Amino acid sequence: MVSWITSSGFASLATSVGATPWARPERYGIRRYDGVVFGPRPEHRMDVYLPPGDGPHPVAIYFHGGGFRALSRRTHWLFGLAFARAGYATFLPDYRLAPTHPFPAAAEDACLATRWVWDNASRFGGDRTNLVLTGESAGGNLSVVSTLASVTDRPEPWAQPLREVVPTALIPFCGLHQTSAPERYEGTCPALVQDIIDHTCLQYAQGVAAELADPVNTLEALGAVDAWPRTFVPWGGGDPIAHDSVRLLAALERLGAPVTGREYGRAGHAFHAYVWQPDARACWEDVYQFLGVD
Repeated sequence: MVSWITSSGFASLATSVGATPWARPERYGIRRYDGVVFGPRPEHRMDVYLPPGDGPHPVAIYFHGGGFRALSRRTHWLFGLAFARAGYATFLPDYRLAPTHPFPAAAEDACLATRWVWDNASRFGGDRTNLVLTGESAGGNLSVVSTLASVTDRPEPWAQPLREVVPTALIPFCGLHQTSAPERYEGTCPALVQDIIDHTCLQYAQGVAAELADPVNTLEALGAVDAWPRTFVPWGGGDPIAHDSVRLLAALERLGAPVTGREYGRAGHAFHAYVWQPDARACWEDVYQFLGVD
C-alpha cells in the first residue's frame, strides 16, 4: 500500500505537469515517437525523443524507476525531454514489472531494449558509437546491469547479446544496486521507508541473491574489468538508499574505472526529477558538463 501511494503520487504529478505547454516536445523542436516496439511482449514498448536536425545524434537509453513494480516510460517523459534537449536521441523503454514478473524479467527486458537500440539507433538519426546508459532507482540498477552485460562475459543467455554493445558513458541516478538483503538499511531510515525497501526487494528478487539483481555486489567481487565506460554517479544526501551509490562509486574506483560521483546536499530519492529545486538544477548542470554539452 505504501509503495502504491508513493508511485501514484509520482504518476499523478508527472501527468499533471506533462499536460502543461512547457512539457510539450514540439515546444523545443523535439520529435516524439510513442510506443515503438522492441520485443515480442506487450511491455516491450519504448518512447523515442529526437532533438532537432537530422543527426547523427549521440544516443541515451533511460530506464525508468519505480521500485521494479510501478511507473513507466509515460511517467518519465521529463527525462526524454532533458536528454533530447541536450542533443541526444533518447529512448525510454518499458519493462516487465514485479511482482507479476520478478527478477530476471526487468533485467532481461533492459538488455533486450539496449540491444535493440544498438541495432536500430541509426533509423532515428542516432550514433550508437556515442551511447549513454542511464536511469534512476530501479532504472539505475538496470543501467548498471546492462553495462555489466556489455563489458563482462556473463553466463545468462539474455545478457550475452550485449557483448557486442559498447556504451561510452553510464549515469546511474540514486540506484538501488542490491535487491537482496534489504535489512541492511534497518535502523538508518524511518519504519515506513524501510517497509518500502523491504517490499521492493522481496517482490523483485524473491529473497534470492543473484549477481545481476545485485550489480554492486558483482562489481565488488570482480578482480578486474576491461573497457568500463566513463561513469558519473549522482545521489542525494538525504536519500535513504544513498549508500548503494556510495558503494557503487567505491567499487568502480577500486577497479580503476573512469568514475566520478557527487552527493547533493540533503536531497532525497530521485531528486533530479524536481527540476525547480536547486540541488536538481546543480545535478543536471553536472550531468551536462560530464556529457560535454554546452
